[in-house]
Amino acid sequence: MYTLESRVRYSECDKTGKLSLVGAMNYLQDCSSFHSEHIGRGFEALAQEHLAWVLASWQIEVVRMPHFNEKITVGTWAYELGGLSASRCFVILDEKGAAVVRADSTWYMVDTEAGKAIRVPESEAAYISNTPRLDMSPMPRRIPVTGTPTEAPSITVLQQHLDTNKHVNNAQYVMMAIDALSSLGYPFALELSSNIVVRLILTMSFSPESIKMRQASPSPLIHRNIKPMQSSDWRSNMTQVGSEPAAAKPVKRVVAAIVYRNNAVLACKRDEDRDMGGLWEFAGGKIEAGENPECALRREIQEELGVELQLILPYDTLEYDYPDFHLSMEVFVCTLAPNQEPQKLIHSELRWLHQSELLDVKWLPADTNLVMTLGTLWDDIFESQHL
Repeated sequence: MYTLESRVRYSECDKTGKLSLVGAMNYLQDCSSFHSEHIGRGFEALAQEHLAWVLASWQIEVVRMPHFNEKITVGTWAYELGGLSASRCFVILDEKGAAVVRADSTWYMVDTEAGKAIRVPESEAAYISNTPRLDMSPMPRRIPVTGTPTEAPSITVLQQHLDTNKHVNNAQYVMMAIDALSSLGYPFALELSSNIVVRLILTMSFSPESIKMRQASPSPLIHRNIKPMQSSDWRSNMTQVGSEPAAAKPVKRVVAAIVYRNNAVLACKRDEDRDMGGLWEFAGGKIEAGENPECALRREIQEELGVELQLILPYDTLEYDYPDFHLSMEVFVCTLAPNQEPQKLIHSELRWLHQSELLDVKWLPADTNLVMTLGTLWDDIFESQHL
């Protein structure tokens, strides 16, 4: 375990005189950054290779927050690395060695020239230790949307929110979410006794234009619009699930099926003579006028693959801006009816991909965002449905 020692600074405390949630998250991030520097894989070394680590999700457990001037030790270790993501644990220990904050996290490695996540290269094996994952209760990383969203005031992303990856740092998103709760009259506070554990789970993407936050107790769902700053950087062109369509562009409403079988999903390669030919996609197509999404999905799958679907589960709505139109895609997790085998009716190739193989093919831009989320949430999506 890599460690660093510190004292809680006044500037890191909230109004109670204790380390703030954002302050704790910054300690965890700083520890991982120093660890990377220690093994020669810091952000400057990665930048020379056009690579960068981007946080995908946090699971943070807080027993208590250290107070001002308290001595703390922050530790971290990577316990899993390979395929689409890497996983790293953290602890904040008090002077007696007791863990007051524990965390688990998932990270993507991004090719900064191509602007997409890549398979974690073998060079990053230097991170791996023999220390296992913390014994933390599993939590679903996908946050269900329930109730009626309440819109908070819009904010503008400023230079001060950006990190070396030129995207909004994850701790900044937490500050924005806390501000959103406060603006709607729902103050967020970590007022803990020594025998209470508060769990916080955050799932983030590269350039979110909305924030969804859930507390352990019932609370309103908060949507907060974030206006990205204008930039020619590749990250400013990445669109987040849940973003609003550009008003000046026509909107195409489509459906897509994540067809699951034997711990693999079905990928379809577009014919070379089609628009964006040669790229891979999830099967699906346009929703016709007066057609509901499920009926559209069954029809499209029959037309494209010649099969019938058995189980259809709503997964998410993905929004993506192409140069000439805005795509609104209703995504479903599906299984095939018995004795059905997909056929290449309009695609040049079909492949069943396991989790570690998702980036073996080049996906359509909109589907790429979906694939990155799918790779991280694989077990939560499929095991929770007993597929």
